[in-house]
Amino acid sequence: MALNFSKGGKLGKYFYLDERGVDYGPFEISELLEVIDKDTLVYYKGINWTKASEVPELKRYFHEEIKVVEKIIEKESVKSTTPKKSSILLIFIFFFIVGSLVTFLFYLYLDSQNDEEQTQLEQQRLADSIALVNSKLMMEMEKDSMNDVINARIDSLNAVQSELLFLQNQDYLIERVDSYFVDIVSNNFDAYNYYSDSVDQFINLINVSPEDVNNVFTSPRDYTDEQIYFDKNTFAFDKKIGNVYYFTFSIQYRCFRIKRNKTQECDVDIQIGFDENFQIKSYKELKIRNLVFN
Repeated sequence: MALNFSKGGKLGKYFYLDERGVDYGPFEISELLEVIDKDTLVYYKGINWTKASEVPELKRYFHEEIKVVEKIIEKESVKSTTPKKSSILLIFIFFFIVGSLVTFLFYLYLDSQNDEEQTQLEQQRLADSIALVNSKLMMEMEKDSMNDVINARIDSLNAVQSELLFLQNQDYLIERVDSYFVDIVSNNFDAYNYYSDSVDQFINLINVSPEDVNNVFTSPRDYTDEQIYFDKNTFAFDKKIGNVYYFTFSIQYRCFRIKRNKTQECDVDIQIGFDENFQIKSYKELKIRNLVFN
């Protein structure tokens, strides 16, 4: 677990609770508004922990937000160039190249599997993917130029090949994540063993180095006697952005909170991103559930 090291003022009355269950304060109202949003839990003497948008003197500072998520796919943008006529020779070369790539990828994939049942499932998935790509290709050939179709076909095959590479190494990634948490609990953690030279995100830190990650664990913290159970069955592929492959999973976390003088228990949903060398590029806590203090 990571810490938020911001500190509140000394004269205010407001406290807030961050997404990891850490409370901060007291704050003046002007200070508070700089570090919370409408869903942040706020407390002051006389009320229970309440969303900021529901506290009478704070609700006027928040407006309903409409979030629009747009996914822009530039790679498949429509080209305005005039389609060129293709010759019979070009068609033959195209199908020869595509057929060779598909055949090579298919047999390479078959040879990489050891478990018979898993091999059958992945073979079916690969066959379905190839059939779908071929179906789309035939439709595109009726609308687009031969050059556009060839480029789309190569991009699709490269995407399938990349995804297969990570699926074939999923057991290795699971063991790597398990070792990551074992090192944290045993105080043997070294970020250089796991993280890329440049890390896009670590918890709430952006664009950091492995040394910055190490500093989080070596600095004085409110968390002691950490216990982490990694549920390997929840490890699943999420998405690919650029050259980073993202997976999600859950852990059960337990520790002793010094400031509260209590034991904290919770479940944490995590997203982790690996580069093509299986080094961590991103580590983000998506959600904290079932938070309990004893």
